[in-house]
Amino acid sequence: MKRFLSILVWVIGFSYIGLAQEPTALFKQAATAYSQEDYKQAIKLYESILDQEIESVSVYYNLANAHYKLENVAESIYYYEKALQLAPNDQDVLHNLEYAEQMRIDVIQEADLTGMEKIKQRTINKFSLSFWAWLSIISALLVVLCGVFYFFNSKSSVKRLSFSFGVLFVLVSLILFWFAHLRYAEISDNEYAVIFAEKTALLAEPNKNSASSIQLHAGTKVKVLDSFNSYVKIELPNDQQGWLSQGDLKNL
Repeated sequence: MKRFLSILVWVIGFSYIGLAQEPTALFKQAATAYSQEDYKQAIKLYESILDQEIESVSVYYNLANAHYKLENVAESIYYYEKALQLAPNDQDVLHNLEYAEQMRIDVIQEADLTGMEKIKQRTINKFSLSFWAWLSIISALLVVLCGVFYFFNSKSSVKRLSFSFGVLFVLVSLILFWFAHLRYAEISDNEYAVIFAEKTALLAEPNKNSASSIQLHAGTKVKVLDSFNSYVKIELPNDQQGWLSQGDLKNL
């Protein structure tokens, strides 16, 4: 829990830095190259920004767009997914990701979820960790404000109102904190990757002589479960599991 709280503080402090830390000149050069349809040059420039360990939705989004223009399936999907990690509800990213996913060869039906699981997933994943963290902190501050009104106001009507709202905001704060915790768990406990190999076999065991079940292709997003030597155990959206060579995919 201490680790979770420290990460919450970090996220709140730094999640909105984004473009403010971008090298403006490089970003403008990349935008110019993109507008001139020099997508390869734009990719190099956007990647040079990322090489400086600077992340932002716009860099990932534009980098994905450049790869999409070149029909680089895996790369475009990978960078749209990276953009969504920072802004899960960005409609432009979600819209373009849908187009990029249409270039994939693999069409894998997601496993059915129960009604409650669907509601929980849609609610928690609708916004970023920083969004839930901010809301929970704001709600907690409102609890404190209600306490101030309750203890430092002599009017009984104000005291009753302050107490009622205080209880309400306590409940809301706990719920929002729980949402933030679930979102954090979703990010930290579930690791995903995108297949970059043009074609690869899903193996039953982590060795090259193992029997394969299906063929997977570039752009397919998978959940990473485990690793052994140079192999990674993955799970597909339909819950099917198997092993892939580490070099066939790239972790998000």
